[in-house]
Amino acid sequence: MTYAGDVRVSRRAIPDGGGGEPRAGDWACPSCGVNVFASKTKCFKCGTPKDGAATGGEAAVEGAAEKVARVLPTSDPGKLGVTLAYWVWEDGKAVTKGMGANAANIMLKSAIRANSEFQRNVTRIMEEKKEDFVEISNVKATASSRLVASITSVTEPSKRNSGEDLSMLQMTMEPVSDWKVPAEKVEMKVGGQTNAGKLAGAILGTLKKGMGVEMVVVGAATANKALKAAMIGQIFLDKEDSTSRLVVSPDFATGTKEGKEISELRIQVAMI
Repeated sequence: MTYAGDVRVSRRAIPDGGGGEPRAGDWACPSCGVNVFASKTKCFKCGTPKDGAATGGEAAVEGAAEKVARVLPTSDPGKLGVTLAYWVWEDGKAVTKGMGANAANIMLKSAIRANSEFQRNVTRIMEEKKEDFVEISNVKATASSRLVASITSVTEPSKRNSGEDLSMLQMTMEPVSDWKVPAEKVEMKVGGQTNAGKLAGAILGTLKKGMGVEMVVVGAATANKALKAAMIGQIFLDKEDSTSRLVVSPDFATGTKEGKEISELRIQVAMI
């Protein structure tokens, strides 16, 4: 049984004037993240249609057949993450795309928030329903489940230059029933001079030895390189005719640089 109607958005993620805790049938605005009553066809706060293109500058939703949130310079990773988590409950996956280092950084941070919302709701529903798992798109989610992301490259026609295609990264999030990190893992720090292709090769070589990989990034530029490495790694796997998929799972962490504490992202990488 899928509990899509039971998912709740934390009050911290709802802007002032929001719709409070969702009820069955309510939907999360793809633009600003506020909860909207089921009877409404557009967001009362920013006017975004339920299944249309965003107008509030948070994330443009494209395509009627498949919802895709495009990361914009003004996108809020917290609000976007709440929306992505809600889409996972509704559709079994959530897709977002963006171009450039800033977009990559926002996508990773939104993935962290989405996973937090996902795990919180899984735990709550298991407790309320007194069940051992929650089924989401044929995945039996438990306390050890989490959302992981696969990274691919997509193109779209440029709106400014006719005949020119723009290349961007696309992140697809979906739940895995049991996420385990190998006891032995290799830390790979991504720097300004890191070559994404060589990093991808190093990641695959390490994973094939049965060890885990954790990329460490600080700042938007290195976040972009980390996602490109994950994308290239999947291309390498496809060339090997492998059925495996390379997925990432980011989280916030604190590191040190020159004796001072700094904020960083640690990205677990695995083949599933």
